[in-house]
Amino acid sequence: MGVLDDFPRSHNYMIDHHLRMPRDLFARYDAGGRPGADEAGRRAYGIWAQLRLSLGDTGGHAHPEEVRRVVREVAGGDIPWTVEDTRALWDIADTLSS
Repeated sequence: MGVLDDFPRSHNYMIDHHLRMPRDLFARYDAGGRPGADEAGRRAYGIWAQLRLSLGDTGGHAHPEEVRRVVREVAGGDIPWTVEDTRALWDIADTLSS
C-alpha cells in the first residue's frame, strides 16, 4: 500500500484539497524511488516523508527505523520549501496529532 492509502481516511479532505503535488511522485517514492535534483521532486519527497509518519487510525508513536531514517534525511536536506508546502506540512502534522 502507498503512503496516501495508509493515511487516515477521516482526513481525506486534507489530502484531496491541500496537497498540490503530483500523485505519481508519491507512488514512485512508495516503490522505493528517490527524488532527483529537481526542486519539485525534493519537495514532494519531503511531504511524502511527513505523510509516512502516519500510523493509520490506530495511532501511536512506534515508527519503523526506515521511516525515521527518511525523516532524518529530509530534515537534514536542503529542500526549497514554498509557503504552500509549509502550510501542507503543518496541516499534515495537525492531522496526525488529532
